[in-house]
Parts: sequence; structure tokens; C-alpha cells
Amino acid sequence: MQEKNKKSVLQILNIGERIRTVRTMLKLSQGDFASKIGANSYSTILRYEKNMMKPSMDKIGLIADLGHTTERWLLTGDIDIESCDRLIKYVKEKHLGYRTIGYDLNVPKDLLSAIESHKIQPSANFIKKICNFYDIDKYLFVDIFLQLENFGISSLTGFDKITNEDNIAFDKIAKINKMLLEDESAQDMIFDLLKARKVMENAISELKSPIKKALNDT
Repeated sequence: MQEKNKKSVLQILNIGERIRTVRTMLKLSQGDFASKIGANSYSTILRYEKNMMKPSMDKIGLIADLGHTTERWLLTGDIDIESCDRLIKYVKEKHLGYRTIGYDLNVPKDLLSAIESHKIQPSANFIKKICNFYDIDKYLFVDIFLQLENFGISSLTGFDKITNEDNIAFDKIAKINKMLLEDESAQDMIFDLLKARKVMENAISELKSPIKKALNDT
């Protein structure tokens, strides 16, 4: 069922429409949006949205950051439905209103609605931001963080260089990650490593203050 939903999402939008989705969600004119991403003028955004011009990877990265989404979603329309549904589930369990989240985190109030309806893919950073602000355990999303961050394609040097071979490679990576994440022993190992890292980070944080004081006293 999820695969069917995922395919229907992929067929709805092209890259120009996805860029327009981000812009309208931010409630920016084409001119203001152009200024935000360093484009020449509103006509550049118009050409992006009409699929008459392909944005550079630098611009794709800026648009993704503005929309709290991923470069992969902008380029391919690929949405991880589980990440959307799980985020919404924990937000609702905390009884958080979408407008409240928009105000607290200074993000578009329509962003959570778009995530719930699978119209946009939330980035790993946005999920972490919500977890940190509202005290939601980030470990609940560890598998999703792995997927979203491993599927980043900012290392590619240009939009035109994304070939069919690249897409085949992405699919292979997805299958490998899926196999890893379905292996319970691998999941336990990942959780243990992350917990150990958290313990180490806390220990370092506790050491910083006395070390700094000692250095200042010398």
C-alpha cells in the first residue's frame, strides 16, 4: 500500500511545481524568492517553475534549506512516507498545533500540513529541530535520519549530470539501507553507538566548564 502511495506522490509534481510549492508555502513573491536564493530576477523563478530552466545544484540546496526539505525531493519528488507519518504522529501525541510549531520554530505554518498530506519531504534537520525544541526523543527517528542523510546528493556537481546510472545507484543504496534497517541486530548496534556518542558528548560538555575555569585561572 505504501509503495502505491509513494508512486502516486511521485507522479503529481515536476521539479518546477515542487519549487513553486516551496515558494507559495513561504508566501513569497517570485521576486522575493529570487532575492532569497540569489537568482537574477523574478523571471528566473518563473522559468524554474515552468520547467524552462534548470536550477544549479547550489540553488537547489538553497531552495531545500528555505523549504526545510531535501535536495532529493526537489529533484525527484521522492517522499519517504514513513518519515512524514512518524513525525506527525509524535507531534500530535504532544498535542502541538501546526500554527504553534510555525510560530515557535519560525517556519511556515502550512509546512506541517504539507508534510501530513505527503506534499513535501521534511529534512533531517527540520525533524531534529522539532525534537530538540519539544523534547521528543531523537532516537525514535534514527533510521529515518540515516535514510535522509545517506540519500543526500549535494556532492553532485550539476543538475545535468544526474543520469539514469545515478538513479540506478540511488536505488541500490536504498535497497542496501532497507536491508540494514530491517536487520534487528544492526539496528541495536546503531542505537548502542548513538547512545555511546551521546554519553561521550555529555561527558565532554561537563568537562568544558572546569577546564575553561582552570585555563582562565592560570
